[in-house]
Amino acid sequence: MAGNDKLDDLRDKAADRQQAREALEHNIVETRERFRPQNLAKEAGQKVVSGAKQGGEVAADQIRSHPGKIASIAALAAIVAARKPLVRLWNRYRGQDEPDNKE
Repeated sequence: MAGNDKLDDLRDKAADRQQAREALEHNIVETRERFRPQNLAKEAGQKVVSGAKQGGEVAADQIRSHPGKIASIAALAAIVAARKPLVRLWNRYRGQDEPDNKE
């Protein structure tokens, strides 16, 4: 009977090897498919969109929780962006054609 045990053991090992080969072949196919340039580009694009969406949600939450601060920052940014036209407008109002170059 010891011969049958060895034979069964060899059959089990052969079946295990076959299963391992099939699993390896399956993994190789999946890996090749995943690392195709088109698939990598698609995955990268999805990650960028996901990150941007998450960042937008965080920004929206901050705006909702601090509307006064956000309005102040926006007003300051608008003034900084429009400072030269505002200076020209102010100088015209005061009657000066040339602005002072003291900026």
